[in-house]
Amino acid sequence: MERKKVLVSERALIARINRKLQSEGERKKLHKTRDKGSSLDNLGRFHVVDEYSNYVVDHHINDLEAFGRDMQVLAEWEKLAE
Repeated sequence: MERKKVLVSERALIARINRKLQSEGERKKLHKTRDKGSSLDNLGRFHVVDEYSNYVVDHHINDLEAFGRDMQVLAEWEKLAE
């Protein structure tokens, strides 16, 4: 018998990731790339910015669910809502 997974919205997952990034004692924040043009090509769908220096510290985060699992903010019984 397969258990149903609890759906987590993209907004809620982004908030969880940002809280985790802030709890590590650094001023980092996950941003969703807005442009469909060159910014999307250069940064990917999501990117992490160090808000103190305003530098991009991680980019091309295209699988938000996998990134959330890597950061341990998404449990095994949860999944990203479509």
